[in-house]
Amino acid sequence: MTAAVVVVMERGSEWPAHIEDLTNVVGLSPDGDDLLLRTEERLRALERRGQAVRVAVLACNAATEPAALVHRATLAHALVGTVGHAVHGRVILSAKEGASATVRRDLFSLAGRLTETLRGTSASVHLWLGSRLAGVELGRGATRCRFTCVSSDDRSLRLR
Repeated sequence: MTAAVVVVMERGSEWPAHIEDLTNVVGLSPDGDDLLLRTEERLRALERRGQAVRVAVLACNAATEPAALVHRATLAHALVGTVGHAVHGRVILSAKEGASATVRRDLFSLAGRLTETLRGTSASVHLWLGSRLAGVELGRGATRCRFTCVSSDDRSLRLR
């Protein structure tokens, strides 16, 4: 089984620069409420192809209204469900550098709730703000595989 890195991007989020050296990335950034549906479909497709998601990144935008927070938490829990089965799986919540104090607080809170759901596994949750890891250590090494990146309209994206 090959390893995959999944990047889920909320509308208006920035591409997480800290994953530049990772490969076999599937990026999703559809508009509207279909982000969860598209994410779940892509996760099932990876599983059917025999690819295990070891690292899942949720690139978060600046939204802080209650509906956006519920949607973000639902996406994050779907990702935790995927990497929770992987040995040393990681969920990374990512926001751009200079994110508001409210966004940072909400992400720390979400990271804490997600960590609770991973008790008893070797998986972990991390928070990145811009190019910096916030308050946790990412661990050793990076996952390396083939590269695939898909946007909302299934056109290939280029990494810098």
